[in-house]
Parts: sequence; structure tokens; C-alpha cells
Amino acid sequence: MYIIEKNNESVVKVAIKLDGEEFKKIRQEIMAKYKDAKIDGFRKGHVPMDIIEKEFAGNIRQDLYDTVVNKEFSKALVESNEEPISRLEVIEEKITKESLEVVLKFDAMPSFEMPEYKGLDVEFTKAEEVKDEDVNATLESIAKRSAEKVVSEKEVIENNDIANINFEGFVDGVAFEGGKAEGFDLLLGSHQFIDNFEDQIVGHKVGDEFEVNVTFPAEYHSENLKGKKAMFKVKLNSIKEEKVAEINDELAKKNGEESLEALKNSIKEGLQKEREERVSVENFQKVADKLVSMVEMTVPEKVKQEEADREVNEFKNQLAQYGQNFDEFIKRTGKTMEEFNADALERAEKTVKFRLIASRIIKEENLTVSNADIDASLSEMAGQYGMSLVQLKEELNKMNLLDQYSNDIANRLVTEKLRKVLLEK
Repeated sequence: MYIIEKNNESVVKVAIKLDGEEFKKIRQEIMAKYKDAKIDGFRKGHVPMDIIEKEFAGNIRQDLYDTVVNKEFSKALVESNEEPISRLEVIEEKITKESLEVVLKFDAMPSFEMPEYKGLDVEFTKAEEVKDEDVNATLESIAKRSAEKVVSEKEVIENNDIANINFEGFVDGVAFEGGKAEGFDLLLGSHQFIDNFEDQIVGHKVGDEFEVNVTFPAEYHSENLKGKKAMFKVKLNSIKEEKVAEINDELAKKNGEESLEALKNSIKEGLQKEREERVSVENFQKVADKLVSMVEMTVPEKVKQEEADREVNEFKNQLAQYGQNFDEFIKRTGKTMEEFNADALERAEKTVKFRLIASRIIKEENLTVSNADIDASLSEMAGQYGMSLVQLKEELNKMNLLDQYSNDIANRLVTEKLRKVLLEK
């Protein structure tokens, strides 16, 4: 049994209660799953029920939620036509041997008047046509990426040359792990190595053996090397330079095309597709902004905050990937933390508003994705890894990632369909 209560702020409470023989039967069936559990001090199948209840309390609670609470909650949503837009919150819970009483709370989809969303008066950006100079610039980049390292005839190495070196590093006279290599190609001026290591190679001749003295950065990733002075024994084996590949049919074949003309056509087609996709995303955002401005809607504070927190945490993770500190970033912007959070809340409100508008459009337009659609995308992914669809699914299952990948693909495909609907003129 369930009872639904809704206040004026779109907060919904669902009270679920089950007792009597029906509850006892469900609970007994759940308990029976654990009767053969292996518990030290007891023979299999002879564990007292009170011990099972104690040992598997968390599992039993979850089973009751799966069997009773989730089922009743889903039924309540269908019959009440309420749609949660926030995380579920358990505000009351009482589970005994005789009964179960749980009260759940969530923010429901607010009511709003849906405007006409097709053919909106929005000025769309058009994708520029790809020109010959764009294709040629890409060809030059491909040629540079296909460059080969060849031994130079130079006797003295200069900046921007490639030094092939042997080296071994020492801190306080002791060699350290990861500080030794032979035949290593180092582009001088690339700052791939710490401090002024590369500068100290400039001016040496092939065959020279010399010392390089540097200091590890205070924020270096290895704790035992942070801020330490180090000496490297270095030998310059050879000087190399990059020989850029010629732009011809051979280069085209190395890049999967039959001829230079075919490569040019492929580049042009790819660049045009990229531009059109970029412009499509830009125009989609224009329509989204227009719809948000047209719709009067009160977004629950809790939902706004959840979205703002998600955005900020995602941004923090992105900064961390590039070795940047969030607090230092805030200081560089010249904003206070309060101002940054206020901006995040403002963006979050617009994001949530459009998400709810889009949800309504997706329902009205019946935009769905089939399992076959998802498998087609997974097959494409499998081909990139030289695998079959079955093999890819098996690998993703092993990593417990199949559902996540499938959901991500479904969301992407639905968004593509939504974009097509909203960009129709």
C-alpha cells in the first residue's frame, strides 16, 4: 500500500506500508535465500535465523527495497503521473519482522506551459564551405605527423634539434628509479625534461659525455624527488632532425587512401562534416536558450543545487587532470568562491529548465532508441578495436561497464533526434 502527498512546491512524499501475512511471506522468502550461507561455527543449512538476520541485515534490507519498496514506488509513479527530477530521499524507515514502513521524498516535474518549439524565430549560423587552403593546411599537418627522424650531419647540437642520448640520474650520489635510459630521443626546447636539462645539452658534439645538474620541481609527482638537486651523466649519441614527408600518393597510401586526390577529398569531406556538426551544436544551443527564455517555470532549489554541484565537481576533475588546483584557479579569476557558486547556480537553473523542456518534447515526439540502435553503435566501436560485438559486450560486462556505455549511447542518440526536431525550419 502507498500514499502520495504533494505540497505546493512540487515536493512529493510517497509513504509505503506493508504488513500482515503478505509481508511475512515476502520476508520469509528473502530469508530463505540465506539459510545455506556459510558462517563460521555453524554447519551449512543449520544457521539460526537470528544469526542470519544479524549477519545479512544490509542484504535483507536491500532485498526488501527491491521486492517491496521499488515495486510500490514504481506503481505510485505510474498511477499518480508524477515524474521525479531529483534524487530520492528516504526520510522515514521502520522495518521489523512484522511490517515495513518507508517514506520517500523527491522533487517532481514542475508544471509549465509548453510553447511551440518547432520553427522558432532563431537566426542560425551556417557552416562555412571548406576551401583548398584548409585542405592544404591539414595535408601539411599530416605530412609533419608522418615525419621521420634521420641522423643529421651536424657536428654541434642546437636548440630544436633532436638529441639521441644515454643518461643516468643521481640524487646525493645515488642512482634513483626511473632516472636511466639509453638511446632516448629528446627534442631540445620541448621542455619535456625538468628545469634547464635541455639547455645544458645545447653546444655539445656527438660523442661528448658530460654532466647535467638540475633541481626537481617542488610539486614533482615522485615524493622522494620533490625539490631535490640531481646530477645526470649524459652521452650525446647522435643528432637527429625530422624529415617532413612529401605530400604525394605514397603519403596518401600510408593514411589509408589510394591516391593524393582521394586523400584530399577525404580531408575535405571530414572538415566539412566537423564544421557542420560544430554549427549544429551551436544552433541547438541557440534554440535551447530561446526555449528557456520562453518558459515560465520554478526549478526546485534542491535540483538546482544538485546540478550546480555536479558541474563544479566535473570542473574540478578536469582541472586535476591538467595538474591544476581549483582554489588557485578561483584566485586567478578574481572572483570569490561565493560569486563562483552563484554563477554555477545560475547556469544550473538554465540547464535544468532545458532538460525538463527537452524531456517533454522527447515524450511528445516519441523519440526512442531501440536495442538495435545501441548495438549498431557498439558494433562501430567494436570495429575500431578489431573486435566483434559479442567480444566487446563480454569485455564491458567484465568491467561492469556495459549498462553505462549503453545508457550513454542511448542518451546521445536521443539527443541527436531531439536536435533534428528542434533545428527543422
